[in-house]
Amino acid sequence: MLRLTCHICFGFCWLLFARIISAQPQEVRFEFLTIEHGLSNFSINDIIQDGQGFLWFATEDGLNKYDGYDFKIYKADPDDGAALPHSYVIQLYLDRSNSLWVIAGSRLCRYEPSIDGFQRFEDLFPKTKPMADKDVAAVCEDRYGNFWIGTDRGLFRYNLQEDTLVVYHADAAGNGALSSEVVRALYEDRSGTIWIGTVAGLERFDRGRNTFISYRLDAPGKGVTGIREDGRGTVWIAAADGLFYYDQPADRVLRRHFDRNITPPAGTDIVLDLFEDQNGALWIATLHLGLWRYEPATDRFFQYRHDPDDAHSLLMNRVQAVHEDRSGVMWLGHYRSGISYYARRQDRIIRNKIADGVYALLQDRSGNLWVGSFMTGLRQYDSLGRLLAHYRHDPKNPQSLSNDNVLAICEDRSGDLWIGTGYGFNRFIKSRQVFERYLPKPANPKVHEHYQVKSIHEDKNGELWFGTNGSGLFRLHPGAGVLTGYHHDPENPQSLNPGGIWSLCEDRDGALWIGSFGGGLARFERATQTFVRYSHDPNNPAGLSHPGIYSLYPDDEGYLWIGTFGGGLNRFDPRTLRFEHYTDREGLPDNFVKGILPDDRGNLWLSTDKGLSRFNPQTKSFKNFTVKDGLVDNVLLSGAYHKGREGWLLFGGEGGFNMFHPDSLHDNPYLPPVLITNFRVFDKPLRPRLATTPEQHADRDTRHIILSHQSNFFSFEFVALDFTDARKNQYAYKLEGFDQDWTYCGARRYASYTNVDPGEYILRVKGSNSDGVWNEMGATLNITILPPYWRTWWFRSLALGAALLLGWAIYRYRVNRLLEMERLRTRLAADLHDEIAGNLSSIAMFGKIVQDENAKSNATKLAGAELLQRIITLSQESVNSIREIIWAIDPKPESIHDLLMRVRDFAVNACRAQNMALKFDAPGAELLPAKNLSPEQRKHLWLLLKEAIHNAAKHSGGSELAIYASFKSNRLNISIIDNGAGINGATHAPKFSGKGLQTMKTRAEQLRGSFGMYSDDSGTTVNVTLKI
Repeated sequence: MLRLTCHICFGFCWLLFARIISAQPQEVRFEFLTIEHGLSNFSINDIIQDGQGFLWFATEDGLNKYDGYDFKIYKADPDDGAALPHSYVIQLYLDRSNSLWVIAGSRLCRYEPSIDGFQRFEDLFPKTKPMADKDVAAVCEDRYGNFWIGTDRGLFRYNLQEDTLVVYHADAAGNGALSSEVVRALYEDRSGTIWIGTVAGLERFDRGRNTFISYRLDAPGKGVTGIREDGRGTVWIAAADGLFYYDQPADRVLRRHFDRNITPPAGTDIVLDLFEDQNGALWIATLHLGLWRYEPATDRFFQYRHDPDDAHSLLMNRVQAVHEDRSGVMWLGHYRSGISYYARRQDRIIRNKIADGVYALLQDRSGNLWVGSFMTGLRQYDSLGRLLAHYRHDPKNPQSLSNDNVLAICEDRSGDLWIGTGYGFNRFIKSRQVFERYLPKPANPKVHEHYQVKSIHEDKNGELWFGTNGSGLFRLHPGAGVLTGYHHDPENPQSLNPGGIWSLCEDRDGALWIGSFGGGLARFERATQTFVRYSHDPNNPAGLSHPGIYSLYPDDEGYLWIGTFGGGLNRFDPRTLRFEHYTDREGLPDNFVKGILPDDRGNLWLSTDKGLSRFNPQTKSFKNFTVKDGLVDNVLLSGAYHKGREGWLLFGGEGGFNMFHPDSLHDNPYLPPVLITNFRVFDKPLRPRLATTPEQHADRDTRHIILSHQSNFFSFEFVALDFTDARKNQYAYKLEGFDQDWTYCGARRYASYTNVDPGEYILRVKGSNSDGVWNEMGATLNITILPPYWRTWWFRSLALGAALLLGWAIYRYRVNRLLEMERLRTRLAADLHDEIAGNLSSIAMFGKIVQDENAKSNATKLAGAELLQRIITLSQESVNSIREIIWAIDPKPESIHDLLMRVRDFAVNACRAQNMALKFDAPGAELLPAKNLSPEQRKHLWLLLKEAIHNAAKHSGGSELAIYASFKSNRLNISIIDNGAGINGATHAPKFSGKGLQTMKTRAEQLRGSFGMYSDDSGTTVNVTLKI
């Protein structure tokens, strides 16, 4: 119920104040687009917004697509089959499926987004070939799927589903036919009725009878240029001789003058276009009289014309096209000058231009508005916006306004007005309509400013306080009529602060605060009639930020808000005596805060030299408004601010005054469409029509782009289609699969990525409108970066198969080689054993026989005996060596125990030959691992141990040799110990320290074991350890 009451009050206030302006139309500030901004031509024939949100402008030289920043231009090109058939674009039309139709020259074509080009109607639908040689002027699609095409030689109806074409021609005899062959306008109203505009007048199609009903205008022969139905069901007709409407009850067409009291001369009010905006107002574009707005609720017309003295009036009075986009911006196409446009949000602020500027504002208790200006006195308006009175200074009338510079206005509790002027202050007695003049004593009569009264305040006791511009502060009790002055005394720190008193206020505790322009802040102590000053100290960061004070406002929480001259906004806490500062660094548009007003939601509204700002003390955030939001001027003036009835706020400035309800200045709720408009690879744009390689493939329907691995550097552009103030739109983007978070890029509309790995990605872009309201859905684009062939699954599968095949081949080759070597070793061992070893054994045996026979015969030839002994020895050693080689290469498996037994046998023979005692200690076969040694292991270990035993037996000179073998923790340890003289005392020391020792170390390394030798004068120890 409370909400309903608020809405009712708000609606009442809007109706109440909507007329508090002159009888002239609401002031509008137009912006412009011309050929300097990129338009292909300055004559605009039509304007439309497509389904995606782009604006299209039909010109005399090309079709222009606009995204709020740049134009893309389409023209005729005989070498491009997808180009426009003609560069002169007459009309644009959006059908029920949001397809854009273009009449270029005299041909109808459809824009195809997939190819970014155009296809002609007769090429799309071959059965329409009969109309190929006709000049098309209008097109319309009805609810039944029929396309109506108006030409210079009849009306065509084509049904897409049935693929049928019907032609309607004029018949001079009537008989339900068209009244003229030349059709210029087509329109379907909400009831499904088709209206046809011809050069002869208006036609209505009767579907039941398949005939036309003609309506003659009262200016025959000039024809209809456009048709539009408004929200109330009235069909309006734009004609070459003015504006008409269809009177349904009387079934006739009537003329409607823009001003019922004025009949314009013939030929001066040709209407070229009609458009109904979102609020139900009808906009009328004319040839000579500019732009008109018709308000059905009040049945009033307002006119907008070109004013050479106003840089933001219409570009020119010839308006050929009108359109409102979905964000609420009105677009007007002119002849030979370009485009005028303005954001409808300007209408939220009621503006009134006063050339001399507004310095004081007040709405009195009866609802009348009082406006004080510079050099033009005081104006009074009633609640309907009518100027009731204009009060000026009259030197001959002592009861007139004392001065035409009105600087402050205050209404006392009795209803009288107190007016501060450039020459004292006045009391306006409403009942008598006279002014009583008061002139406080100036500090210096020769200084003009000292006569000015800049601020007035009535306190809780009914006393009036007047702040002057240099002459101090004055108090007046209306009943007593006594004027008491307070002045600055340089010798008295408890006197009034210096400077002009530009602001006065009273806080919730009744304390009077004084803002001085140059002297800082002061509080008046009523009990002692003294002042407590709070001056600016540049060395105190918690002090007043500037000595010049424009405005004061005490809030309900006990804080005092201060607007300063260059120091921004200050919040003063009287309890802690600390000042908190807010400047342009925190979001203020300007640091010169002229006025402060609260709204009913806890916000503070601040007037500055650069517009208006709404400050939220809770969030400490600013929202700024300028002339683009509807202010009459960005430069607002001190003293010109007032909170009126029902929460309305008034601010005055150099160009006039503004009035609005704070609730109406909400953020724009429109969510702009966000589109990715361009995609480049290595700075080359993709061309969907020529997609033949992965780098070029961009499917606009699926929003999917496929790139090769070599094209991993790409960039893209994007746009949010809110035209309210496109430069303030914000953007963010994210490449899912690559980025962790969104990148907020402000107003920048492009981004790029480099060194992106192959994979699947989703590019997301979101944008906001000019008020920072985000379209979180945004735009998406799927991106696939193909891997190089060596990183594809099929290549990896082939490579794995090839690797496995190669590995298997190597394995088979290795096995075959091992088998071959095993066979070779077996054959070699057999051959050595059977042939060479046998032969050497026979030689040794025969030598032995000869030796034995010689011994029996007591031969005396010693040399022969020695030679024979040498043959026998070498033969035996060769037999032993060959047997060892055969044993080493024999692939027959042999265990560790078998090797140790062979070592024992060798040691026994070696020690016996040197008369050494042998001690051999080794684990039994059951304590050793059953694992067989490989031929290589067996060979190296045998030769290492053999060398060590041979050296100890032959060279140590000892009498005893000990061999110990042990196996523990998978490690075999063998120690060979003699009790000889050690290496230094050995008979052949180089044998140990030279090549033999190095050979043993090398064999131990090849066994991946360790070799150690320790020697002193008590003997030598050799340790060999290897892991089994």
